[in-house]
Amino acid sequence: MNRETYRILPYYGYNYPINSIRPIGPDTPVVPSHPPYTMMTEVEFINRKYDELFSQGLKGTPITPVSPTQDGGFYRHYRGPYGDWSIYYHPKTKAHYIQGPIRERWASLGWERSPLG
Repeated sequence: MNRETYRILPYYGYNYPINSIRPIGPDTPVVPSHPPYTMMTEVEFINRKYDELFSQGLKGTPITPVSPTQDGGFYRHYRGPYGDWSIYYHPKTKAHYIQGPIRERWASLGWERSPLG
């Protein structure tokens, strides 16, 4: 059985276990076991934007998987009670959604391959 002394260190709202061979006092400097950041994928960015929109009352069912665009971004189309809409993500612009007549016009021009980009 591991009898190593261990303590939970509060760090930016998360608790990281810190293992030590010697007892830890209140003035002992302690380093977190890993940095307090996460790597998010484009799917997670799109899902977070969907959760934000859902909390504001915009509902929809995904009708496409998360797919790449030609300029390095990603998108997913949704079908809701008031028509189709989309969430686009690009590292430079982050996640945003588009719906209604603007989305329809953009689709008729060729999406991101149109002169509008």
